[in-house]
Amino acid sequence: MANVDNPYGFRFDVSYSDEVPAVRDFEMAESTTLSQGDPVTISGGYVTKAVTSNAVLGVFLGPAAVDDSVYDGDSITSGAGENPVVKVLVAFADTIFRVQDVAAAPAITARGTKVDFVGATGAVEINSGVTTNGDCLVVDVAEQDNIAGNELGANVDWLISFANRVFM
Repeated sequence: MANVDNPYGFRFDVSYSDEVPAVRDFEMAESTTLSQGDPVTISGGYVTKAVTSNAVLGVFLGPAAVDDSVYDGDSITSGAGENPVVKVLVAFADTIFRVQDVAAAPAITARGTKVDFVGATGAVEINSGVTTNGDCLVVDVAEQDNIAGNELGANVDWLISFANRVFM
């Protein structure tokens, strides 16, 4: 069965220290759009979407002021002069995320390789064929989930840790 092409950004998988993942509140930069799963960084004291080569603070989870039962996972946009408080799952060295690969023919040899992430807000993926900035360390192929299979090939889901983090 072919893997489903459905980029969703980064999703928490496991913390190797068995600690509860660190979720913290930060102010979002003005005139910014973030979607659940987007990698974020700190710029000028505010959270903004990370792009390849940025040190990653963590992964955007959603607005801080909204009850989880109400937030539907849609993107949020801050207006000019607005700095809403948002929740970020902080990426430490032992924090492992699941993410889709955009490469057409990824190889198992990607394990142990530092690769780049790419994509617009809400559709961030890694590209196991690009190692220019080495944003993410590929750990292994993710286990199958109960929604769709996960086989090595186009649109495979990998487990990664962020190689370039704000908190080392």
